[in-house]
Amino acid sequence: MLSVIVLTHHSYTKKWGCIEHTLLALLNQKNVSFEVIVVENSAPSEDRRRLRQFTASFPSIRLVDCDNLSRACARNEGVRHARGKTLVFVDDDTIVLTPGALARIAELARQKQYGLGAWRHWTPIGDWFAVHAEDIRQEL
Repeated sequence: MLSVIVLTHHSYTKKWGCIEHTLLALLNQKNVSFEVIVVENSAPSEDRRRLRQFTASFPSIRLVDCDNLSRACARNEGVRHARGKTLVFVDDDTIVLTPGALARIAELARQKQYGLGAWRHWTPIGDWFAVHAEDIRQEL
C-alpha cells in the first residue's frame, strides 16, 4: 500500500481551495491501494473547517493538524501517521493528472527502483477542473 502525504498551508485563504482539486485527482487513481494523509500546517480555523467539511465523505483521507512546523517536520508528521510501505509526497497545489500514476509508483517500488520525480505542467486549474470535475465525482 502507498501512503500519499499532502502538505497544506492556507489552501483556502491563499490558494482558492486548490486542495480540493488535488484530493479529487488523487482519489481518481486506479489499480492501486493507497491512503491519503493531509497534514494541515498552521491552517486558519476557517481553512480547517472547510477542509474537514470537504473530506468528510472520503474515508480514505485522514487529516493531521500541526502548528508552525517547518515543511520537513510537517512531512515527518505525515510519515508518523502513514500505514503504507511506500511514501509519496504531494503539495496541496499539485494535481496528479494520470489516473495510473500511483499504480506505476507502486510497481516501481515493488521492483525496488526508487528515486522518482515529476515534472510540472502549469495550466489554469479552473480550466482543468471545469473539464474533469464531474467525471471524477461520478467515479467516486
